[in-house]
Amino acid sequence: MQVEISELTVNQLNYAVAFCQWGEKYDEVDLKLIAMRQNYCRNWDSGGSLLAREGICTMCPSSGNFWDARKASLGLPVRYWRGETLLIAAMRCYVGSSLQSDVVDIPDSLN
Repeated sequence: MQVEISELTVNQLNYAVAFCQWGEKYDEVDLKLIAMRQNYCRNWDSGGSLLAREGICTMCPSSGNFWDARKASLGLPVRYWRGETLLIAAMRCYVGSSLQSDVVDIPDSLN
């Protein structure tokens, strides 16, 4: 099923990150296992390393209720991705910029 990246749950987002990193090498079952083990949205060892490697910038607006993330780029326009936490915003940014899309295919079993 196709899901808006901005609407992905944590489990769906972890899967989408794994897909962006390993989709050409692994099947759906393996990607689910990778996503569960890496837990990019909550594990700084996994998600934080992507943040640094991909040049993802984050900021917490003055309201403090959410985080915004964008990929460092010389090109315009800049796309911001929002999340409840810094890592969720950054992982949405990673998936959106990797796929160059606002939607991603997610297995129905991750509903």
